[in-house]
Amino acid sequence: MLKQLTPTLVISAFFYLALIVPAHAGIFDALIEKTFKGAAEQVAGGDKRGIAPSQAAQTARQEVKPKTVSAARISDAERTFVAPRATELVTEKPRKTFLRGAFGQKFSDKQDGEGRQVTITNPYMNPPKFLFANPDAIQCKADGSLIVASRAALDDEARATAIGYWSVAPDGAVTPLHTRSTKAHGKTSITVCDAPYEQAIRLRTSNFAIDADGGLLTAEQHGVMKIGTDGYVQRLAGSPLICEGMGSRGIRGFADGPADDARFNNDGHGGGNPAVAVDGKGNIWTVDQNGCSLRHITADGSVTTLLRPEQVCSPQPPDRITLSHLAWDAKHGELVSGGDILTHNQLYTSVWRIRPDGKARRVLLAHKLGNKSPAGVQLDGVSALAVDAQGRIHIASKIMPTDHKSHAKGSNEIGVMLVDEAHAKVVPVTGMKLPAWGHGKSLALDGPVERATFVKMRGMCFAADGTLFVLDEMIVRRIDRRGQVSTWAF
Repeated sequence: MLKQLTPTLVISAFFYLALIVPAHAGIFDALIEKTFKGAAEQVAGGDKRGIAPSQAAQTARQEVKPKTVSAARISDAERTFVAPRATELVTEKPRKTFLRGAFGQKFSDKQDGEGRQVTITNPYMNPPKFLFANPDAIQCKADGSLIVASRAALDDEARATAIGYWSVAPDGAVTPLHTRSTKAHGKTSITVCDAPYEQAIRLRTSNFAIDADGGLLTAEQHGVMKIGTDGYVQRLAGSPLICEGMGSRGIRGFADGPADDARFNNDGHGGGNPAVAVDGKGNIWTVDQNGCSLRHITADGSVTTLLRPEQVCSPQPPDRITLSHLAWDAKHGELVSGGDILTHNQLYTSVWRIRPDGKARRVLLAHKLGNKSPAGVQLDGVSALAVDAQGRIHIASKIMPTDHKSHAKGSNEIGVMLVDEAHAKVVPVTGMKLPAWGHGKSLALDGPVERATFVKMRGMCFAADGTLFVLDEMIVRRIDRRGQVSTWAF
């Protein structure tokens, strides 16, 4: 596998430098453009299938009058709850420690059998007193801060005492954004929306987007919500009954129209939130019908179906439009989606571009098994997806070794990859030159990007300055513009 990838790996460092250097930094962009043009003999721009979107009436959304919460419904836990934070300076010097997943622990000064060493660069975070239990999702704000959705502040029995969203400032300080006590669960209400965040205890945190006003958007089983900057959870689209915690009868379905008339159904989606994204005009894009439909919601709440189940969930796996991950490409004005499809004998990984008119084209297709993957390498799905300011698509995936020998040498297995859309291939960004290692040897997870390794990536986002944040298992790591990987939030 490494021999097959050698031409790609040689230029991958230049790709990453282009990623982290501003667009005006000429020499790197010119080098990338020259490299792509030189390799244009196998252009595979993807199957440009025209998909006609459905039409629906656009009507004004009815205003929702905020509810008031009586003092009797506020539990003692909510009255005494103080949201955890990390605002006291610990040290400005980078610290090295070992990642260790144990009862009530994340780090250890002593090396264990795996020897996964990390370098902590956030001056406000203290390994023995880590804040986040196991983050669910991350998103980057335009002001340079990072929003982390998680449970937090473990008690003596290693149970999280808080849940919600925290803001990590560019300097590393962590402050609560929208949080509540986990001890309030079941004691105040069963609502999910049209209430303050502290009362919306059914609202989940596994997927969200950020709009231009700083509000957090999330798609639930039967509707779409917004957590405003004041902490009020507003229903944007879906039956008004979903906010009352009612059963699914009468509130789920598949219907376009004004906000109150629109119906959604993600009952079979599992425990997490469906993917959601927002464009620069405030339009919301979200996945519906258990991954087989793409819905479009305007700023006034009107809902239309951009891609219907018969268009998305093709019986042919390579043609199925994967919607596990969504990201808006502001450079090209398109939606980017990705994911994987599992059949009885193959796992297909694909990445798509979807125009606002509903026309979709595939820009990457890979197989997990066999030696005939269209992408040239075998990929194990897409675990995260992000688009940088230049419109370049990045995915988190795992390159499968083609033989035991290449696996033993150490390969760029799990890492960040740039999608080379012109050739429908991937260019590794991280882990291009991994050292050989084994039991008892120290493996530095952080460091120069070409030697950095990852454990289990579950989210990515680009900051305005080109910094890439990666949610990797139970920590958030940062790839700065110099190509250095470090542990940033935990």
